[in-house]
Amino acid sequence: SGATTVGSTDYDITELVEESGSIYIMKEDMPYYINSAGTVVRLIPEHKVLTCSTSGKNAIAWEAKIYIPAGTQTLDEYDGGTITRISPAAFITNSNDFDGRVQALTADDQYLYAVLGNSPKVELLAGRWESVDGISSWRWHTLAELTLTEANIAYSSSIYKKRLWLGSTLAADSLYYYPLTTI
Repeated sequence: SGATTVGSTDYDITELVEESGSIYIMKEDMPYYINSAGTVVRLIPEHKVLTCSTSGKNAIAWEAKIYIPAGTQTLDEYDGGTITRISPAAFITNSNDFDGRVQALTADDQYLYAVLGNSPKVELLAGRWESVDGISSWRWHTLAELTLTEANIAYSSSIYKKRLWLGSTLAADSLYYYPLTTI
């Protein structure tokens, strides 16, 4: 097969995500996907105003939805055409600790985990849809603050013990982990 141009060549691809047989292409300007006819489709054109070299980086699929960081603080949930803004900064207001860029995402069977920049630290959050008094809404829970200048990637694993692993952007930094609760 041949090459397919996705959006403008002025913007780099930052991540590829597969969910339910579809390929989602994250670029610096906005996310795209390739439909069943092989046509490139803009997924969230509203992200164009959030163009950033890290937009889409570390986007993940979890529970049949796509979670996409964009710009400096935005995190969107894409659920088959429904876009829900779940940016931590919108939930934890007036706190500089939680208004940093979403640097990494990972998930396990219970939560979506977000790593937020708060140089020279990172903030770890766990989020999911929860029902309280019959009303379902997205909720973030603070987990920890770690001394790490910037996270490059996060990974959740239950090999040996259930942990959230963090890799830094600096080669001199160690690999960090945070113990997760086993339910």
